[in-house]
Amino acid sequence: MSRAGRSAAVLEAGRIASGVTARLYTEAALRATALAERDHLTRRAARLDSRPRA
Repeated sequence: MSRAGRSAAVLEAGRIASGVTARLYTEAALRATALAERDHLTRRAARLDSRPRA
């Protein structure tokens, strides 16, 4: 997933379930080439996965 894909995850965060958004962040992290970006995306995914679901 490119930066555009990561941007889509950010935009979707407010509109879809956090589980789907977390999956998008995880997919982006797997494709990230920079360690800092991969770490950031992984943390975002983990934060969303730890939220209580309604």
